[in-house]
Parts: sequence; structure tokens; C-alpha cells
Amino acid sequence: MVTLEPLRLRDATLADLKLLQQWDEKPHVIAAGGDDDWFDWEAELPRQLDWRQLLIAELADRPIGCVQIIDPLRE
Repeated sequence: MVTLEPLRLRDATLADLKLLQQWDEKPHVIAAGGDDDWFDWEAELPRQLDWRQLLIAELADRPIGCVQIIDPLRE
């Protein structure tokens, strides 16, 4: 029997800054969104907006991705 680790979502914080910046430099991330700096993590991570959530996805306590949930009407 295979036991699967649960996926966990947690708030992204300034402690994730370097990781997020490193991910933004990955070729597959650039290919998906371009190589321009469309998101300033350093400025956006501390901002608490009631219409947006920035989350880090973790599997077995290892960060594997970032999710942004927004209310587009309020953005």
C-alpha cells in the first residue's frame, strides 16, 4: 500500500522571498509568464489585502509551488 503525503497550503511570508525569486528565474516559469518582473515579491509579500491570498504549496514539508487566489472584481 502506498501512503500519500497530504498537500498543505500556507500563507507566503517574507521568509519565502528568496525561494520565490529563485523560482521566478527557472526556465519553465519564464516560458509560462515571460521574463519581465511582473511581480515584486519583496513589496507584495508583506501586503495584507482582503481580496488576495498568496500561498505556498508544500508536500512532505517541501515547498513545491505558489498559488495566488484573488477576487478579480476587487483587484
